[in-house]
Amino acid sequence: MVESNGVRLGRTVRPAFGVFSALLCTALAGSALAQTAPQVERDVQRPGSATETTVRGSESQRESLGPVSTFQGRDVTFDEVLRDPDNADLNYAYALTLIRQGDLLGALSTLERILLRNPNIPRVRLLYAIVLYRLNAVDEASRELDNVLKLQMDGGLRRELEYYRSEVARAKQKTKFTAIVRFGWNFDSNRNAAPLTRGIVSSGALVPVPGEESTHSLETLGRLEVEHDLGMQRRHRLIGSATGLYDLSLKSDRFTLGAIDVRGGVALDFVPIEVRIQPHYRWAHLEDDSVFAATGGSIRLDYATKYGLHYFGFFSGEYQVFNATDRSPASRFRSGAEYRGGAGVRWTVTPEHRVTSSGKVFPDEINAFLDAGMSLIDPVRLAADPEIWSEMPAIPYLTLRIATMATDYFQTDRCVQMVKPAHSAFYKRVFDADFVASPKSNHGKFIIDLMLLATNVKETLPSLLLI
Repeated sequence: MVESNGVRLGRTVRPAFGVFSALLCTALAGSALAQTAPQVERDVQRPGSATETTVRGSESQRESLGPVSTFQGRDVTFDEVLRDPDNADLNYAYALTLIRQGDLLGALSTLERILLRNPNIPRVRLLYAIVLYRLNAVDEASRELDNVLKLQMDGGLRRELEYYRSEVARAKQKTKFTAIVRFGWNFDSNRNAAPLTRGIVSSGALVPVPGEESTHSLETLGRLEVEHDLGMQRRHRLIGSATGLYDLSLKSDRFTLGAIDVRGGVALDFVPIEVRIQPHYRWAHLEDDSVFAATGGSIRLDYATKYGLHYFGFFSGEYQVFNATDRSPASRFRSGAEYRGGAGVRWTVTPEHRVTSSGKVFPDEINAFLDAGMSLIDPVRLAADPEIWSEMPAIPYLTLRIATMATDYFQTDRCVQMVKPAHSAFYKRVFDADFVASPKSNHGKFIIDLMLLATNVKETLPSLLLI
């Protein structure tokens, strides 16, 4: 289900093709929050709200986890640990198993048991700090990361350490700002919001009005979001956003549209439910006139489970006022109240769900990523029809854009590419993809040679968004 908010001006068809997006994240420093029982409770009950990522990246996987373990690629049971309680590799694998199952507190206890006997294993101390971070014990995680920094380690593990130090530093800030800028092209089939009947009934007679008028335009959108932690036991926050839109008509100045959307409210965290209450104001300007204004509010409830299921429901209402213009005299008849509501469920794919096309050809490599707790985007199903490709040579780039947007939206760790060897240079050059597995021939339904690459999303995505 896709949810969106925007100015609604009659029956329109408005496909938009984004040219480029940039995400700029800044934050104001604030005092650190002490760890509280409700915060731990929240993340234990809702581990999906912060992905159980442990070690992020093929480099860390090769350099930090040591030699390939007999326990890699499978879940370890507590009975196995009881039979060999001093085996550090076995206990480490058991901690990863608990993380995949959503038992972060159990994983924390297991890692503490390893560190009591082996306090200077960098990979264990780093995972211990990451679990603390996932449990929202930000101060404790920061201290532990500082301890890891003093240990000798390889370059791959140190990169992971620096990544989480920056994440923890941002999490300790009480007020966060996010800025978004977007440019695009639009086509609007009914910019003047004309009625389908091409007329209105007045005193029993049909009075004709101007019909629909289409236009295409260049769109610029800017959005500023703010979130402030109230510092209470539960993670209640003040939230707000301001969005501005300028849509420059390429057909006529009469159809140039400006709009603003201002929202503010509070996010209340009642484990395991989060409630968001937000009043809002919307306004639009068209043809040198104010054509639309709306005042209202919304409420949204989110309920997440540790099994990857996320339930949500929302309801919003607003009173809309449309003003008549010379080109759209019937607009004022659309004024009135509007109500919207909906509910749905989202399911997050976890390491326990390993159905993927690339995994059928390269099961060991894909399972190794997932065993390390990473999340993946596998876009191999996205392909271009050869007949359409011959008429529109740029169409494959659209499928690549969808995959890139997905990695940003879901905040994944890797985007894997199962491609022909001849195409590998393109993915290395454009997406900075790393080699993962050598080509395989005639595997299953694939009758061509295929090799596996993977892009480190966290390192590569910021530069892609600026292209």
